[in-house]
Amino acid sequence: MMNRIIIFALSVLLFWGFLSFGQNDTSCKVLLESIVEEYSGNCKNGYAHGQGIAKGVDKYEGRFKKGLPHGSGKYTWSNGDYYEGRFKKGNKHGKGSLYDFSENEKTKGIWKNDKFLREIKEKPYKVHRKIGIAGVSFYKDELLTPHRIEFVFQRDGVKTTMLDDLYINAVNGQFYNSGSFCGFENVIFPFEATIEFSAPNKFNTVMNQYELKFEITEHASWKVIIRY
Repeated sequence: MMNRIIIFALSVLLFWGFLSFGQNDTSCKVLLESIVEEYSGNCKNGYAHGQGIAKGVDKYEGRFKKGLPHGSGKYTWSNGDYYEGRFKKGNKHGKGSLYDFSENEKTKGIWKNDKFLREIKEKPYKVHRKIGIAGVSFYKDELLTPHRIEFVFQRDGVKTTMLDDLYINAVNGQFYNSGSFCGFENVIFPFEATIEFSAPNKFNTVMNQYELKFEITEHASWKVIIRY
């Protein structure tokens, strides 16, 4: 009987503790003046520590340490600008993205102690899926007609057309496949395509299946070299 009473009492305490977690706690201090008015989240020794949300003139949601943003989080200013990334002792520190609401522009870069060090340039292409493909290279080709994408298939560094069941699905553009050109014209960016085909292995003993899904975001003419 005594054991049941103890278990019940512990359950009640845990229940009330769960209800109180995440509610505003005025005894849990946030040390950044712009977000001190309201806080919900984890505390340690009277300070925001761990995951939490703090509001004031601005808003911050993310990790805290000893009352300050520290770790991964998102800080939103009252004018709609925001920074999302790494913090250290309340300052932008590490990789992150700064969004300018008025210009509708986002800058990805590296910060140190709230100072911007350098921009991180993203590649204008991305491979989403690659099955059986040894490698893919993307080259801007000034000799191609504008808004044109050419596919070149290579085996052991040599261009080849020994492909079976070639299937190419793209979001836009006009597809052509002749002896001299395989690809799309009149494409609109961002351009995304999925390529599937089968081809014999290097020993010509078995047919393998290959698949490539990629995206190109920059307006240009491109040559995509697919090695298998």
